[in-house]
Amino acid sequence: MALILLLFAAFGWGLAGIFIRLLPMYTSHEIVALRFLVAFVLLSFVFISKPIYSKLLYDLKHYSTWLLALIILCCYYVGTAAFAIAPIGETTLLMATAPLFVTIYFWFKDGKILSIKKVGLLLSILGVLFFFVFSISVTSYTLIHFYGNLLALAVSAMFSLYVLLYSHEKIYSPSSLNVTYAMFLLALIPSGYDIFGKITMQKDLVILIDNFAFIFLLGILSTALPTFFITIASKVLSPEITTGVLLLETIFGTLIAYIVLNEIPSIIFIISLSLILIGLILIVYKPLKA
Repeated sequence: MALILLLFAAFGWGLAGIFIRLLPMYTSHEIVALRFLVAFVLLSFVFISKPIYSKLLYDLKHYSTWLLALIILCCYYVGTAAFAIAPIGETTLLMATAPLFVTIYFWFKDGKILSIKKVGLLLSILGVLFFFVFSISVTSYTLIHFYGNLLALAVSAMFSLYVLLYSHEKIYSPSSLNVTYAMFLLALIPSGYDIFGKITMQKDLVILIDNFAFIFLLGILSTALPTFFITIASKVLSPEITTGVLLLETIFGTLIAYIVLNEIPSIIFIISLSLILIGLILIVYKPLKA
């Protein structure tokens, strides 16, 4: 069941870049504000039940709930900015390198890893280096594009920290639903002003209504449900499996971008994709058996 939820989360996050590109009239900060507002309102109906509400209040008293919520919130903010300025395929690929960071952590922590993981680690690093070195040599590769790629890598690192903390035995493990809700509460603080400003201007309100379908789908399919599902899976599966299954986000994102936006992958991207994915598959093979 956890694997099925992970697959859905990967597909939902793969769609995120498409929805973001279809909303060029909004800044990345405004998009995050709107998608979280939709998700927050719908998720609030879940807490009508008194037992669930009581558990929410209990979890909100623990610092780990807010820490996990803050990390995943940062992933959304930085990831949205990355999608806005870099190709979707590249962004999802670099975001999917989370197993690379997880493996490096366990290597330092345990002092050893399986040889097959070392090979996977090497291939993944070579794939990332190949992508940056050869992309920079292309004249069409701009500084903004480079920043977008770096932001995608930052999301990968933060997400690795998220799953490691969530599965850590010494840290209180809050309800997955409550972590998701806490994230939306945090998001409403900086984004409330943006939302209010948009809906109080007639012109912006018309634009908002015209694009509500994309915003609604972004808030549900690419925000609320994936975050909820990945949090559930992180409590059941190992960090390496959790981050490993999400490699499919790259495949989903690249294919959907090609079909919907006609975003054709470059040869550099395809070679890098092959190296990184093969490496990451080797990394997640027989996790934690070193």
